Amino acid sequence: MAEPSTAAHPASWIAEFATMADDQARREFLLSHRAEFGHKLVDTLYAGVVESARVDIEKVSRFSEAISWIAAETGDPYTRGQGLRASGHVLYLTGKYRQAIVEYQAAIDCFEAQGRELEMGRTISAALQSLIYDGQYARALKLAARAREIFQANHDDLRIARLDSNTANIYYRQDRFHEALKIYEQAYKAFQQLGEPGDIAVVLRNIAVCSISLNEFARAQQTYVEARRFAEENGFTLLVPMADYNIAYLHYLRGEYLRAIELYDKTRVVCEKLNDRYHQALCDLDESE
Repeated sequence: MAEPSTAAHPASWIAEFATMADDQARREFLLSHRAEFGHKLVDTLYAGVVESARVDIEKVSRFSEAISWIAAETGDPYTRGQGLRASGHVLYLTGKYRQAIVEYQAAIDCFEAQGRELEMGRTISAALQSLIYDGQYARALKLAARAREIFQANHDDLRIARLDSNTANIYYRQDRFHEALKIYEQAYKAFQQLGEPGDIAVVLRNIAVCSISLNEFARAQQTYVEARRFAEENGFTLLVPMADYNIAYLHYLRGEYLRAIELYDKTRVVCEKLNDRYHQALCDLDESE
């Protein structure tokens, strides 16, 4: 797809697009910038999906929708792959894991057909958590090995660290806690050198969760507090209630039921506002116990 040579930088109007609540108005607004349709715009919109994933699900959905609209207008294979991957992110964030897996697999197939191996690897890494929640551990490990080969061939150390963090999640769900913690710590060291704030916030939370499973409550408490502070300081709105949920769970395990109930109630309200149905349900489950 040819890139327009005279188009203004898309970021100048994308912020306005993200705030528009009406679907038809958004679509018309996007189509009014048809001259800018190209990979640069698509990549900017996709960056919006990733950046908003820990902050605002509505924005994630709007950016994803825009990429799909552009793909439908242009028929461009790369844009279609980005749209499918973005759609997978939206479905994952809203707890629709099996539907997310379908979209991620379609994106993998789309990128493979284009010979875009690095994009395949990125999509596989993103798909692992949905596969984990659906209990497809063998498939997740097989795909993770394929993504590792791709990242190693491209000398992409940051994506290897992100893949490590996601692979550790598989081990955690299989109750292989010592193996998982070792890989989380390995990823954390790499993120301190190479990663972005979001990488660090997520892996800190995972280290804390794993520490609870190993009955290392003191370490878990310290790490949760650090993860929550880090998420709040960096504006990761969706990660803060996740940390609060896990801190409440820690109080529950310690028998501090009143404190746990207070924090579950507080976290549930925030999750409802943010449309985080997964952690909202976990609050209900744990408080009922």
